[in-house]
Amino acid sequence: ESALIEAQELAEQEFYKTDIDALQAVTGVYDMMQAHYNNNWASLYMIKTLLSDESNPGGSDAGDQPGYQTIDNYNFDATNDKVRDAWRMCYFTIYRANKVINRTDPATELRTRLVAEAKVLRAYNYFELVSLFGDIPLVLDDIAPSAYTSTGRKAKAEVYAQIEKDLTE
Repeated sequence: ESALIEAQELAEQEFYKTDIDALQAVTGVYDMMQAHYNNNWASLYMIKTLLSDESNPGGSDAGDQPGYQTIDNYNFDATNDKVRDAWRMCYFTIYRANKVINRTDPATELRTRLVAEAKVLRAYNYFELVSLFGDIPLVLDDIAPSAYTSTGRKAKAEVYAQIEKDLTE
């Protein structure tokens, strides 16, 4: 008999109830953190190093990866595809971490650890965002996709306080 777990499709309200659910959900948080290699190569690492004197954009010519070229030249805005997609990747990760934090009952030792792990991952992504962009939206609950672009920014100090709270918990 095979030890394989059969894939099931569950409604969200039926998920986050068991240790296995929580483990899969946290794995999904980590998965989103590697998405920059699957989505336009919008890497936080590249953005940060191009804003420093540690690197320069390369490629075949000045037209290769124009999003990175404009970051290196300090000639970019929120429409830059690398900035936009790095921002999205962080908030998609936070969205998944919030699901674990808000929907998982820490009734077992494993689930308690996984909720704490999701808080660390949320804190890490907020640190990436606040250190790059300053005042940012601070989303701690589930919000409707329609509210993503209308959620206001919070002061850096409030974001850093939440980061500290998550890491302490």
